[in-house]
Amino acid sequence: MTTTRRCKAPTRSVARRRAKPRKSQLAKRTHKRRKSRNIVMRGGADDVSLYGDGSIDQPTKCIIIKKKKVGFRDDLYLFFVKDITLEEITKFVRDAMGLDDSVSFTPEFVLRTASDPTHKLNDLFIKLSGAMSYSNISSGYLQREKTSADKAVDTSTNHKITSQSSPKITNWKDVLKKLGFIEYFFRYIKLTNSTAEEGYSSITFDKKDIQQRQQSSRETQCRMKITDVIGINRSKNIREMKKKIGKWPEFIQKMALAKKSVIGINGKPITKEENSKAIQKHLDEFQPDYDSNVRELRKSIGNIQEYDPDYKALSDECKSLFESEYSEYNTIDEIVSKVYGSESLAVDDDTP
Repeated sequence: MTTTRRCKAPTRSVARRRAKPRKSQLAKRTHKRRKSRNIVMRGGADDVSLYGDGSIDQPTKCIIIKKKKVGFRDDLYLFFVKDITLEEITKFVRDAMGLDDSVSFTPEFVLRTASDPTHKLNDLFIKLSGAMSYSNISSGYLQREKTSADKAVDTSTNHKITSQSSPKITNWKDVLKKLGFIEYFFRYIKLTNSTAEEGYSSITFDKKDIQQRQQSSRETQCRMKITDVIGINRSKNIREMKKKIGKWPEFIQKMALAKKSVIGINGKPITKEENSKAIQKHLDEFQPDYDSNVRELRKSIGNIQEYDPDYKALSDECKSLFESEYSEYNTIDEIVSKVYGSESLAVDDDTP
């Protein structure tokens, strides 16, 4: 009897495994891989931000470094300059938490000034934290040793508010707003004992840079106003006189310094009067009208300063810049006298 074998139905699982995945499946897998990879790359980063006083003209007394925290309020670390007082620190903490001036903290904050002159920050720092609001206050000290420089900052003392009213600040932005702080560029991703010092340096550098740019902008505006005051014709004449004088003041200065150390016929160093005559004799050959050009330039500038109403309307900063433009143009006697460290010699009566 012939037996017939039943063939088992082929499974489709192999075909499914080998089938090319859809684009949507690939996208999900790629997104998953990227997400996990990003987490690995960011591992250990504190995600910190730097804040400080927004006033450019005021010195920085306190900086704040915010450290992101999941599930709680972001931790706020307050660092202070070396020469700050305990009263100033207490006020910064009160203002940051929105507390009255009568509120104090127990135990009190204890200053520990850094002994190394290169350190700009006080060792003491204050940390504000909390779950629903910034109600936890703790303090610690920066560790300055090389072995601790790259370690995370750590607090050692908890402080309580000596008042029944508790702070209700729940947003770190409100803290910065109360202090008038703004965000500054910060290239570090971790908060360590050394990066705190770097944060202060960053703010100081940024403030100086902004001040320089503002100063440059003001000077440019002043120069435009000064040009308008002097006028086209007078400006041309003044430029011509300045061109005649050229770099002679610098040359005379160097020559006067060289002559000062020269020993005369009598075996003594030459006097400033002899120095002036020697330089004048030299200039008579190359620039005989130097002193007269200086006086002519001064007279033109003096007339503007004394009689021009537009000049008088300039700001003190613009007037100071105007005067500094011509303060380098001194007579030979005046230059020599400066080298000798005494008052300038007599100047002609026609000098304004």
